[in-house]
Amino acid sequence: MIKAALLRARDKSRSRPFAARIVPGILLAPALFCLPPARPALSTAWPGGSGTEIGWGLPSWYEPSGIVWHDGLKVILLVSDNGYVSVMNPDGSGVTNWYAGGYDLEGITVADFSSNRLYLGCEHPDSIFEFDIAAGALTGKSWNLTPWMTGPDNSGLEALAFVPDGHHPYGATRSGGLFYAGLQNNGKIYIFDVDLSVSDGVSHVATITPVPGRGDLSDMQYNAHTRTLYLVYDSSNCIREILTNNALVVEYTLPGIDQEGISFVRTSPSGGIIFMGEDSGGVKRYEGYPVIDSDGDGLANAEEYWHDGAPAYSAATDTDTSLADTDGDGYSDYVEVRGGSNPLAASSLPASIRVSFQPYLSRRPDVGFCVDSGAARGPMGFGW
Repeated sequence: MIKAALLRARDKSRSRPFAARIVPGILLAPALFCLPPARPALSTAWPGGSGTEIGWGLPSWYEPSGIVWHDGLKVILLVSDNGYVSVMNPDGSGVTNWYAGGYDLEGITVADFSSNRLYLGCEHPDSIFEFDIAAGALTGKSWNLTPWMTGPDNSGLEALAFVPDGHHPYGATRSGGLFYAGLQNNGKIYIFDVDLSVSDGVSHVATITPVPGRGDLSDMQYNAHTRTLYLVYDSSNCIREILTNNALVVEYTLPGIDQEGISFVRTSPSGGIIFMGEDSGGVKRYEGYPVIDSDGDGLANAEEYWHDGAPAYSAATDTDTSLADTDGDGYSDYVEVRGGSNPLAASSLPASIRVSFQPYLSRRPDVGFCVDSGAARGPMGFGW
């Protein structure tokens, strides 16, 4: 089943053309200065419903420690801290488990959704392993991260996410993106450029600190559809959404305890599903998790921040998170971005088709219309 799905997914581009968008600021004086757009306040309210347990197909001893949604296969992939890699459908059915050896696996990510390769975060030594889901085994490639990040026993690498080029502010890379690795001990995220063609081809790019003084970062996932990193903290019991340059989007208090894995799936412009792995053994599915979209135009705030290809806000080159139609041309920013026109120029309009319906016995229109050459479907009229 997995191999067949992989063949279907391989023809799809890893990075479908998600239009990049960015957020405009609030202009206080004509062309003089502006403030960055307002961000949602820190919230203590969990917005994702009560949750449904879907981990019923996993072995009773299974402890999920990392989760990722596979955009190509449309399945959930998990790792456990006792060395297993697993796959399940979004309702919890169809579980398959593979033993990857006696490693403490804490993170999992996908670099190419048309490939059969996964990348696993290992704690002690803090490393990345390559795993082939078609073969159900490690490939033998690995990348040692301990020269840059390591922690005491049970507080090392705990989170791993892949961010494709064009979605981070650090330029071109050797394998089409960067690996963001979270250290549980200090809560910092270490960013690496990894050459996936050869073991130990790795260099450190940057380090960011989402919350100074906050440790126990337990998992992380990047979602290209919202251009957002989703971080989960176990002891602090919260989800923190940030841009890839560490700018805060929003933070929520979590409803449960012992959260060790997180993955968000966008199912509509306004929201989606959060999958949470719990160290106690469960996997929860939370419906109705919102996408932060201040102006309700269908573009996440983070997408609008990225409109010009960089996460930093620019009033001249980013769409406005407080205006659904930044250029005032009658088409929302979402429609223009998806339609390929410029949402910052009123003279640039998305392509459209006009269909007029006339009574059945009316005269056919003159030039300028494409007339339906077929018979009328009823006695009421033709479509021109």
